[in-house]
Amino acid sequence: IKFLAAISLRLARVIGYPAFYRMNARIMLPKKNHRLSRLMFIRESAALTDEEFRKWTAMYRTLDRTLKELFREPDGPPHLVVMGDEDHFFLEPAREYAAGHPNVRLEVFQNCGHVVSIEQARKFNETCINFLTTLGQEKTVLP
Repeated sequence: IKFLAAISLRLARVIGYPAFYRMNARIMLPKKNHRLSRLMFIRESAALTDEEFRKWTAMYRTLDRTLKELFREPDGPPHLVVMGDEDHFFLEPAREYAAGHPNVRLEVFQNCGHVVSIEQARKFNETCINFLTTLGQEKTVLP
């Protein structure tokens, strides 16, 4: 991811971030069922200022370190990871993360890309509510 991020940021400087976002949307969301997510991604990115783009790209510089820290921590509070089976960038790392962390519940939606909350909004909302409801029903004993 670190290598891909570095190349992406250099490319964005060359072609400009609006073109970069359009290209990125096509790469990450290539299928017909990703169309709404792709259009929303492009529309929202058009409103970004140069300063906001720099803040967004600054996140990439620390992403590798943050992910390594997350993978190292075996315990932690229960959390939900929701992915689409057509997310060809982040699904496998999410599976690895969930496999190594017993408090992680991974939900993979079929026929869905990177932006699960848009492509399958109703199912996404139901999954999140169900997860939170289940957490509320568990009894936690504090030391």
